[in-house]
Amino acid sequence: MIARLSYLALCLLIGSSISLTSKSSSVNALIWKREILRSVGPVNRLKEHLWDSDRAGLVFLSNHEVLAYGVYEENKGFSSRIEPALTNPFILHAWRIGSRSGEVEDQKEWGTHVHDSAIRATSEGVLVKTGGLVKLYSRDFKQVRDLPLPLDAASRIAVSVSGSGKTIMINQRAPRMGNAFHDRLDVFDAQSLSHRYSRDQSPPFRPSDNAYSISDEGIVAATSSARAINYMPFGSLQWRLIFNDPSRTCVAGSPVLVTNNLIAILCKDLTVITTEGQYFSIPKEIDQKGDQGGGTCQPYPFRVGNTVSSGAPIIAFTLPLFKERKFLFREAELCLVGLEIIAFDLNLRKQIFKLNITPPPTEAYDFALSPDGSKLALLEDETVSLYAISNNSSLP
Repeated sequence: MIARLSYLALCLLIGSSISLTSKSSSVNALIWKREILRSVGPVNRLKEHLWDSDRAGLVFLSNHEVLAYGVYEENKGFSSRIEPALTNPFILHAWRIGSRSGEVEDQKEWGTHVHDSAIRATSEGVLVKTGGLVKLYSRDFKQVRDLPLPLDAASRIAVSVSGSGKTIMINQRAPRMGNAFHDRLDVFDAQSLSHRYSRDQSPPFRPSDNAYSISDEGIVAATSSARAINYMPFGSLQWRLIFNDPSRTCVAGSPVLVTNNLIAILCKDLTVITTEGQYFSIPKEIDQKGDQGGGTCQPYPFRVGNTVSSGAPIIAFTLPLFKERKFLFREAELCLVGLEIIAFDLNLRKQIFKLNITPPPTEAYDFALSPDGSKLALLEDETVSLYAISNNSSLP
């Protein structure tokens, strides 16, 4: 019942109805589309989210390179919890793609686990997480450094990178007695890997271990309803409440530090808050066509996600598109029939990109903005696409 009420609230706040006539639609230009990944298998609807970097994802290494990756079961060994190696049954495989041509330029793979894999771009290269191991590579993958932090094998490890790519945070979430959890937050400089800050947070702000967002100067977190948003500069001992709206119920995700002093959260509109507590809103364009029906009704879970451009004040969100399926002798249910990606330019204070994807992918899904904000890469199952975003403030 709680999950159902959350889905209904999400629809009322941010959901939009769509015409289910095409695979994707956008006013922005499609540059290329390639089938690159192999199948990672269907989503386990009881345990996994479609938009989940444990399974597959993509990042921009630069304005001219995209890295796509997936996790596959390949070998017959037994997966080690502590030290994944190429003898493990699961492989994290990555493809480096030229953004101009869409052609694969290089490939790389690591041993990993069925869960807890991720790749993140930093200002100095690429961060690769395989289970309980975190390593930093140069962009050509020829040089590698270990993160100077002992990781607890019993904890779930989450990695955050600032919008600029210059700062890394490791969250080690460990269980305590009962159903309680404890977060250990450690912050590093991405270039020198020097340790900048640490904090023990108990209890965590949200159940999700990706409940925090960082800049190069601080960290932001919100309560589960996102009514209260808290900010803390690195080095500080106390959170500072910077936004509190009792009427607001933002089930559309967590607040995101887009720059060092601007925080964005998407509810019915995009609310942009400074670290000092001032704020303004940017309207979200809503499709008024109405539900045309059709499409496949997929009840698996979907969590709202976002991505930030490292060199421009641009943020993109992905949202679910629902329709209601009615029954004669039981309650109606909400079904995922599509996905929507929208991007905002905080300098222009307007929405600059919209893409509808219908029907939704069934195995893997991710998206990323180029550092200059001029392109958006999209992963749909085994296919990678690149779109141009031509009307943003970072372009001459």
